[in-house]
Amino acid sequence: MQLSGGDVMPNPGPGPIARTKSVRTGDLAVSGDPGDVLVAHGLGSCIAVTAYDPILRVGGMAHVLCPDSRG
Repeated sequence: MQLSGGDVMPNPGPGPIARTKSVRTGDLAVSGDPGDVLVAHGLGSCIAVTAYDPILRVGGMAHVLCPDSRG
């Protein structure tokens, strides 16, 4: 995967040590383990915000619940 700065994000690929970490509504998860896979199920009206630092090789995900628009 090509990142905006021209860096290439390493692909850990499937392997025997891959672990799935579920990020529930309102939660935040961060990992520096290349075997971890962060997943947000059932986003619906929510937003998943992700970030990755290619130098530190740390990634994170926030599962953000959007506010009610009825005010």
